[in-house]
Amino acid sequence: MLGADCSRMLNLIDGTRAVLRSKSDAFPPLELHYAETCIVPQAAGDYEISSPDGSEVKVILACVRN
Repeated sequence: MLGADCSRMLNLIDGTRAVLRSKSDAFPPLELHYAETCIVPQAAGDYEISSPDGSEVKVILACVRN
């Protein structure tokens, strides 16, 4: 498990698209397409990643220490 004291770098590696959603509405939903990368700051809190059509998606998740 990644440490809680880091920002997260996510890269969609499988699936055509995924939606990143904040569990606390800290940021608006963000749609990622295949091979796109985003950074989620530690301050954004908990989030979830899902496919809009229910298909399986895979991401690489890396911790970027603050």
